[in-house]
Amino acid sequence: MKVFSKVLLFVLFFGVFASFFVTPTYAALVPCGTSDSVVGGYLQGECNFCDLQILAMNILNFLVLISAVVAALLFLNAGFLYITSSANPGNISRAHSIFGSTLIGMIIILAAWLVINQIMIILYRGSPLSSIGDWNTILAGCQNATPPATPPPSTPPPTTTPPTTEPPTTTPPTTPPTTPPTTGAGTLTDAAAQAEVDPYFNVWQSAPGKTSFEGVKETTIDGAISFAEESGIPRSELWITGAVDPNGPHVDGEISHGSGNKLDIEDTVSVNNYIENSGTFVRNGSRDGYPKYTAVINGRDVEAVYENKTNTHWDFTFY
Repeated sequence: MKVFSKVLLFVLFFGVFASFFVTPTYAALVPCGTSDSVVGGYLQGECNFCDLQILAMNILNFLVLISAVVAALLFLNAGFLYITSSANPGNISRAHSIFGSTLIGMIIILAAWLVINQIMIILYRGSPLSSIGDWNTILAGCQNATPPATPPPSTPPPTTTPPTTEPPTTTPPTTPPTTPPTTGAGTLTDAAAQAEVDPYFNVWQSAPGKTSFEGVKETTIDGAISFAEESGIPRSELWITGAVDPNGPHVDGEISHGSGNKLDIEDTVSVNNYIENSGTFVRNGSRDGYPKYTAVINGRDVEAVYENKTNTHWDFTFY
C-alpha cells in the first residue's frame, strides 16, 4: 500500500513538470519580461501593474488545473483501496474518507469560482467593460497581456467587418471639422460635442451628466474622430469615459481635461491592440510611471497614456 502511494505521488509530480514541456502555454505564467530586445531605448514587453493581474489570473487557473489532477489521482487511490479491501477490511473506511474529502474539496473550489462569477457579472453589467467579454477574459485587454502572436488576428476584424461604422461614415460630418485642425480657436457645448462623437464613440456615464464635454476644444473632438477613422475600430469597442468633467477627479493644468485637450478612452481589446501593435503609435517613455505612446494622426500630435489609478483607461491628449 505504501508503495502504491509513493507511485501515485511520483506520477503527480512527474505529470506536473512534464506538462511544462509538453504544453508550454501553461508554463507561461509570467506574461512579461521574456524579451531582451530594446527598441528606441526601451525594453520591449516590460512588466507593469496590469501584468501583475495577469500573473495572478494565470496562477489561479494553474492551481485549479492542478487540483483537478490531484483529485483524479486521489479518486484512483480510493478505488484501489476498495479493490484491495478483501485483504484489509480497514481500507473501506479509508476509501470512504478519501472519496468524501476529495469531493468536498472540488465542490468548494468550483463553488468559489461560481460565486465570484456571479458577483463579477453583477458588477460589470452595464459597464463599458462588458463590451470586452466575460469578466475572466477582460484582463486579456491589459497592457502587454497579449503576446505579439495574438494581436494580428484581433486587429483586422474591425477593418474587414465594419457594419457598425458604415452608417456614420456614409454621412460625412467629419470632413468639415478635420479640414481646419490648426485653427483650434473654438470650443463646443456638451450637446454639440456629443452629437459629433456619437457616430464613432459610446459615452459612458457613471451618473447622468457625469461625463461632460462642455467647453471641450474642437480640435480635441476632431482628433478623437480622426483616431476612430484611422484605426477602423467599430463603435462597440470605442467608449469615452471622461471628458472636461468640471467637477470630476481630473488634475487641472494648461493642457488637461479642464482645458479641453484630453479625453479618457476605455482600454478595450481593439484599442489596446491598435495603440500597442499597429505601428501608428510609438512607445515614448512614460508619464507619472504609466506607459506613454505618441502618434501623428491627420497631421496632429496625439499622446496616449495607459493609466490605472482608479480604473484602467487610455488618457488621450490632443495637441
